[in-house]
Amino acid sequence: MADIFFDGFDDLERMFGKLADFPKPVIKEMLEAQESVIVPAQRAAAPKRTGKLAGSIAGDPVVLSFDGGRKDIYPKGVHHTSAKSRYRGGGGGSRAVTNAEVGFIHEYGAPKRHIRARQWMQQANDKATDQAVEKSAEVLNKYIDSL
Repeated sequence: MADIFFDGFDDLERMFGKLADFPKPVIKEMLEAQESVIVPAQRAAAPKRTGKLAGSIAGDPVVLSFDGGRKDIYPKGVHHTSAKSRYRGGGGGSRAVTNAEVGFIHEYGAPKRHIRARQWMQQANDKATDQAVEKSAEVLNKYIDSL
């Protein structure tokens, strides 16, 4: 019967233990690195009639949880005030139309209003995914090297 010897197992076990207790600041830094790629990609892909939609795209603060975290990126703020509330079935009165609503309409379309779906946000996210993963991998590798 052969004997197997392994030197350094304790170090490897300690490193995996540290990775299991993944620090929240590293998760936050990884998400912010991804945001630095995704936001410009979405701004470049946004419909540009007035530029309000593209300029409104930004990320929320990082939300950390027991299983990781998230950072929402979407159009924020008011785009314009409509004279009539045609987005919710008429009714008159003025109402603020948010940039998120305008972005949604351009993303998925509004056939009754003859606005085609452009899927601008999905296409931007798809194009930027590899670069965003690389950015967060750099942060992760820096943390692993520090162990």
